Amino acid sequence: MMHIRSRHQHILERVNEVSVCSVRDMAKFFGVSEMTIRRDIDHLSQSKLLMKVKGGAQKIINSANFHEEHLQNRLKTNIPNKRALAAKAVEFIRPNDVIFWMAVPQLFAWHKY
Repeated sequence: MMHIRSRHQHILERVNEVSVCSVRDMAKFFGVSEMTIRRDIDHLSQSKLLMKVKGGAQKIINSANFHEEHLQNRLKTNIPNKRALAAKAVEFIRPNDVIFWMAVPQLFAWHKY
């Protein structure tokens, strides 16, 4: 049987590898009960090493670093598609319409329209 610290380290490595892991899969992998894994996730979540999600654990992404790098990468990809989307979307906008954006990279494609 694996020592708790070693199991915690392996859980963190696995979550960081695949982003999200289920309690069931980790319990099978480590040969322990699902309750043991839930306690491990609780401990690691309280230590802010991973994020507890329904049925498992998720990798914590440093939002400040992730956002900047991720945004820069997304701004450079699919530019023709973003421009085509913006051009088509403009056709549906009427005077006094309000637009809410959830995806910042697409917003940059609108500056021409």
